[in-house]
Amino acid sequence: AGFGFQFTMRCGHTHDHQEASPIFIQWLDVLWQIMQQFPAEVEFTEDLLLLLAETAYSRYFRNFLHGCEVDRQMASEYKAQPSVWDAVRLAR
Repeated sequence: AGFGFQFTMRCGHTHDHQEASPIFIQWLDVLWQIMQQFPAEVEFTEDLLLLLAETAYSRYFRNFLHGCEVDRQMASEYKAQPSVWDAVRLAR
């Protein structure tokens, strides 16, 4: 998730919850709907979508912190927190 989505704001990880919204969850739902209509056309599973939905709000993985990849790399916790993609690779 290095495309610049503002996870910190949208997932409500700040003190100001006015900017919180379920946009990422809605996007995952769109992917799930496409997967239901065209199962042979996607290369991911429902389990992956569920993992992403659950971990986006956990603040555990660095992929879902800050507003873009540059901000994530500059943050002090960047090296200490794992990538969600490392967890996906380990779960295979």
